[in-house]
Amino acid sequence: MTEFLELVAIPDGPHAPAKCPFCPIDKEKAGPPSYIGKDNKSKTLGTNLESIGDKKSDHLYQDSDYGTYSAEAHHAICGNEVLAEEAELEAYLIEQGKSTTKGGAGLLKPGDVGYDVNCAENGIWLPSVPYMFMAGKKSPETWWGDQSGWNRRHPRRRKRKTLGEDEKEEIAFAVMEHVQRQFHKGPHGSVGEPHNNYVVMAIGRLRQITAFVTHFKEICPMEDDGQPKTDPPFYPPFGVIALLHALSLNLKKELQGPPETWNYFISTFALDCANYWKS
Repeated sequence: MTEFLELVAIPDGPHAPAKCPFCPIDKEKAGPPSYIGKDNKSKTLGTNLESIGDKKSDHLYQDSDYGTYSAEAHHAICGNEVLAEEAELEAYLIEQGKSTTKGGAGLLKPGDVGYDVNCAENGIWLPSVPYMFMAGKKSPETWWGDQSGWNRRHPRRRKRKTLGEDEKEEIAFAVMEHVQRQFHKGPHGSVGEPHNNYVVMAIGRLRQITAFVTHFKEICPMEDDGQPKTDPPFYPPFGVIALLHALSLNLKKELQGPPETWNYFISTFALDCANYWKS
């Protein structure tokens, strides 16, 4: 956390070009298209992780009781739950004429800054449900997900069994304790309390980048007379990409290590596992 805070610490005094995300100003340069919160795709993230040699197959934990556990690509800066909620920052990633995830207006010209929420830097493989409890070439005897709705819709077919919560916890604990990464299943935003929820924490850290970019937008001499621009469009702050990558690295650290060291959680399984070891 300390290294990230140092990166986004707003300096005192006049404009500092070495820290300014807008500098050096290039009025003609447009980055590649940005992919923001609404473009969040786990499959694309997984492909991008594979492309840098971080293979999914290397994260498929084998257990004598539960077989092979699946692995899922997790966005450190979650597109819909985190980046989309910080619309002010999204506006600094896209050009005028484009919309943020929630319908706000882009602020840049001549083009996007080129950030990709699905980039490999923003991804990490996390353990998830064992394949034996998931639909595959054949239906499992017992399912991870609640099957009561399916049973109601198909009264004449053989009833499906659903794993009990205690069994799920035992299964999730086994892999987390071995691979020392949080279990990836279920919505992240509803876990625990605000003070230990991963999404709440990530939004708070992302807002530090927003404050940093906004600060420099107000003092960076973008106009031809060396004065700050007071109204959009602004030139792309290409330096923000490195800040977002640094945040992704910072967030991924929160999801790894011995369970008793975890402080923010993306699943109730991870929260319960950490509490067990802390007690």
